[in-house]
Amino acid sequence: MGDDLDPIAAARKGMTFRQAEGVDPLPSQCELREISRETAATLWATVHETLDGCVKSSGIGGYHDSTHLQDPWKTVLKNWWVLHEYQNVDEFPSGHSWIVIVKGIATSREYLKTFEFLQFVIDYGRIPYFAENIARVLTRSRSAYRIIDKVICPISTDEQAEAVRAAMAEARAAAARGPYAHLTAASRALSAGDWSGCVRESISAVEGAAKSIEPAADALGKALAKLEGTIGLKPALKSAYKSLYGWSSDEEGIRHANVFEREADVTERDAMFMFGACASFVGYLLSAKRELNA
Repeated sequence: MGDDLDPIAAARKGMTFRQAEGVDPLPSQCELREISRETAATLWATVHETLDGCVKSSGIGGYHDSTHLQDPWKTVLKNWWVLHEYQNVDEFPSGHSWIVIVKGIATSREYLKTFEFLQFVIDYGRIPYFAENIARVLTRSRSAYRIIDKVICPISTDEQAEAVRAAMAEARAAAARGPYAHLTAASRALSAGDWSGCVRESISAVEGAAKSIEPAADALGKALAKLEGTIGLKPALKSAYKSLYGWSSDEEGIRHANVFEREADVTERDAMFMFGACASFVGYLLSAKRELNA
C-alpha cells in the first residue's frame, strides 16, 4: 500500500499544504525585474548566515554600539563601500551597521539594487560557497534570474537555464575562451538591460565557436557554409543562424557603430531569445567540434 502512495507523495513534493489542496495557486516562475517575497527573504537568510558570524563584539558597551566586522566580509564590504558607493574609507560603518545596510539591500525587492550587490560579492570571491548558495535560493524560489558560471542573468525558463549552463560548460571544457567570454558578456549585458549588447555578444559567441572549427573563414556566413561539410550542419540551421547574423549586422547600433546615434531597435524579448538561441547553438557547435577531434 505504501508503494501506491509514492506517486501522490511525489506529486505533492515541493508544494505547501494549501497548494496541494488546491486552495493556493501552484508556484510559477517569477517575472523579469521581479523579486518575490520568498526570494527576498531566503536571499537575506543566506547572506545573514555568514555575515552575522563576522560581526563581533568589541567587549565594551552594548552589542549594537561596540561591534566590529571581521574578514572575509570586512574586506568585501570595505571595497563595496569605497569602489561602488564611493564613500570615504574612514567613514566605514561599524559591524552591526552592516547587518542593517545589507538587509536593506537584500530585502528591498529592487532587482537591480539587490543583484548588483550580490554580483559584486560573487565577483570578489572571498565568501566561501556564496555563489552556490545564492544559486540554490534563486532556483528554489523560481526566480527569473539564475547564476550560471558565477554570473547572475535573466532566464525565461528552467530549460533555457540548462541550455546556457551546458553551453558554458562545453566552452570551458573545449578551452574556447572566445565563445566563453562572449557568452559571459552577453549574460552580463542582459542583466544590465543592455539589449543591443546582449545580442551583439550572443551572436559573437556563435561566430567564435564556428570559427574555432573553420579558422580560415573570416565571417560567420562563410564559416556556416563550410560547416555543412565539416560537421554535417543541417541547411535549415545554417540558414536560420545566417539570418540572425544578418539581422544583428544590419540593425544599427548592434554589431556596427550607430551612425545616427539613436538606440538600436532591440527589445528585451529579442535579447532573451538571442541569448538562449545562441548559447544553445554554441553548445551544439563545440560539442560537434569535440566529436570531430575525437
